[in-house]
Amino acid sequence: RSHRVLVDARLISAVSHSPRTVVTVAMLATVATVYPGFLIAALSVQVSAEFEVTEATYGWGLGSFFLAATVASAPAGRLAQRLGPRRQMAGALLASAVAQWALAMVARSFVAVLVCLVLAGLVNAAMQTAVNLSISSAQLSRLGLAVSLKQSAMPTASLISGLAVPVFALTIGWRWAFGVGAAWTLLVALLVWRNLDDPVQTMVQRNRS
Repeated sequence: RSHRVLVDARLISAVSHSPRTVVTVAMLATVATVYPGFLIAALSVQVSAEFEVTEATYGWGLGSFFLAATVASAPAGRLAQRLGPRRQMAGALLASAVAQWALAMVARSFVAVLVCLVLAGLVNAAMQTAVNLSISSAQLSRLGLAVSLKQSAMPTASLISGLAVPVFALTIGWRWAFGVGAAWTLLVALLVWRNLDDPVQTMVQRNRS
């Protein structure tokens, strides 16, 4: 008589990293991809003046980032399950860097700005779902603390965006804020690739006779 023992599939880390590394990298990645959404709001005076758009038009434009993120969240979550958090996080960071570089260098109309914001919003959805999966699958002993630290990345990004106004927008131009953001995002992508591992799904089956 044979019995098959099926062990439930579970997410396990291929290589163990310290909880501090996982949470720190997750925070940095979150800041990098949500930064464009907060930054475009902080730069509303400078950007609207350059493209000569009304406050109402600019306000609708701001919503494109978060609308895109909302629509893409569910599909991005399913994609993260298939690709794994590290690959999706790294890819999202590279795409965010491209969007920010485009805002800094080639967006010469408000429509172009909106296109870049939509891309950045889609990327932000991919990042948030991948980060959540990375933290939840890291088998952290203090999961609640890890999630709260990750959530603190949102107001941190808002703070950095506000500081970008006097540092860049009022001195050398608002486009520099996105250019520096693109460079920083590429650096974070490298940190993600070197310091995180994709969890692997394993299914163990045993035959006993």
